[in-house]
Amino acid sequence: MKDLRDDPWTTVAGITISGREDYWDESGERGKITSATEREARNILVFSFDGGQLTLRPSGTEPKLKFYVQTERGSGKLGAQAWADQISEWVYNDILRLLGHELAREFASLPDVIPLDSKLEMEHVVVPQLRQLLVEEGREPSYASDWFKEKVRALVPGASAALIAAQVLRTTSRVWDPAEVERLEPVLVLLERQQP
Repeated sequence: MKDLRDDPWTTVAGITISGREDYWDESGERGKITSATEREARNILVFSFDGGQLTLRPSGTEPKLKFYVQTERGSGKLGAQAWADQISEWVYNDILRLLGHELAREFASLPDVIPLDSKLEMEHVVVPQLRQLLVEEGREPSYASDWFKEKVRALVPGASAALIAAQVLRTTSRVWDPAEVERLEPVLVLLERQQP
């Protein structure tokens, strides 16, 4: 939030920002901040753009930034909700870049209950290691499946961790070499059979 206050966006996700409201601005309609509790509650930034706004605030209970996109109408062939979803994806990626990270769409779209560090490790460490396992001769699909489940359970909360990860693998593997995909398929079948 400090960085966004010190160097406010003029564009975000390719969209021109037409206005900015900082709830900490004591010269505005909200007036003087009278307590630490009020200061915390007013830690909100609103960026306006043609046809909508983007609101950012820190979580009150977790160490994460939350943002909300509101649109009055769609854009092009997208309806208002689809346009807001598209902007949300772009904003998420812009924020990641500000933090020095890149995350493929499939990993970025994992549920928010999965910490960013876990998403990054899954994409940049676990999946490449799995790909290496898949090319090793003599490895049974059950070995790769069990290995992957163990790695994912350490990163993703909940009983359906492996199933969630299998869905991401199925999507990301579309750009893999066909031989890798062929070796991955029995592993995915085993992962997808897992009951939550």
